[in-house]
Amino acid sequence: VGGVCASLVGEGADKDEQDWARGWLRQMEEAWSERGKELVPVAAEICVGLLRCNMEEEQKNWLKLFTDDSDPALLDPVHLELGNWQLERDQFDEAHEHANAIEKVATRDPLLIELAKRYVSVKPARAGDILLTIGSAQLRKDLMEILAREPDFVAEPTNVECLVVACGDSAESL
Repeated sequence: VGGVCASLVGEGADKDEQDWARGWLRQMEEAWSERGKELVPVAAEICVGLLRCNMEEEQKNWLKLFTDDSDPALLDPVHLELGNWQLERDQFDEAHEHANAIEKVATRDPLLIELAKRYVSVKPARAGDILLTIGSAQLRKDLMEILAREPDFVAEPTNVECLVVACGDSAESL
C-alpha cells in the first residue's frame, strides 16, 4: 500500500507522479479514517511514504489512526522505521522523538545508540542524555566506550558525569 507511493516519489519521479502519490495518500486517509487500525501491518510503509511525499501533517494524522491505547507497543515498528528514515537524513531531533515513542526497550535501544553516535559530534550533551536512557546494561556499556573515546564528548564535565551515572553499581563499567 504505502510502498507503491513510496516508490513513486523516489529519485527521478516527475511532478505528475508525485502529485498522484500525494492525492492517492490523501484519498486513502479519507477512505480509511474509520478503519485505520486494520492497516497497522502496512503502517510503517504508509508513514514513511507520507514523509517521502513531504506530508508531515498527514503522517501525524495516520499515527493517530493507528494508535491503540490498549496496546501502546503496537506502533513500535512504525516509530522504528520513521526514526531510521529520519536518522538517514540527519534529522536527529525528529528521529529522537520517534525513538522516545517506542515502548519496548529492545526495539528502542539500537535506534538510540545510533542517534547518540551521530549526536556526539554535533550535540555532545544530547548524546550524554541519550546514554542515560539506554535500558540494556550491555548496550549502555558499549555506548559508554564509544562516547568516552570522543574528545568533544569528554571535554565537558557534565558529559563525564553522565558516563559515571550510567555506570550505576557496576565497578566493571566504571
